[in-house]
Amino acid sequence: MKNSKLLFLGIALLLFVACDSGLSLQQYFVEKSEDSNFLSVDLPSSILGLNISELTEEDKKTYDSFRKLNVLMFKYSADKQLVFRDEKSVLKKIFSQPKFNTLMTLSDKDMNAKIMYLGDDDAIDEVIVYGDMKNTGFVVIRVLGDDMNPEQLASFASHLKNMKFDAKELKESFSFLF
Repeated sequence: MKNSKLLFLGIALLLFVACDSGLSLQQYFVEKSEDSNFLSVDLPSSILGLNISELTEEDKKTYDSFRKLNVLMFKYSADKQLVFRDEKSVLKKIFSQPKFNTLMTLSDKDMNAKIMYLGDDDAIDEVIVYGDMKNTGFVVIRVLGDDMNPEQLASFASHLKNMKFDAKELKESFSFLF
């Protein structure tokens, strides 16, 4: 009888340790999409307002690997100061998981930004952009795609600086923020 209790306890402990109880970014998005402190939006990649005719063939291939963007925003206010701090802490814990590979980190006195990815070095499944500003809020953007290539993404990003965006279309697309 005592041995069966020990065996049961051992199995229960093994199952408890084996299960990943950590919150995933996807779970965080789902939870917060119902929270009134957050604004959650799913956008097609076409929202970027790019003039596709200006893209190189390689950039078109990279652009076509994007499917959609999930955007989650928290707008700071003085009465939400503790919630803001706590939510940033939760995200920091999520992003500290080894599955998140950091591409770039930017930091300033009042602003932090981080670009990460999930997947293999030669086939990225998701790019995550996180940014927060003191007394403004934070945003998390998940760029979902299929086998995005890091080198192609870097090249694509550098070309974006020189491209012409349809500012009117982009402003209309994000008018819900203002």
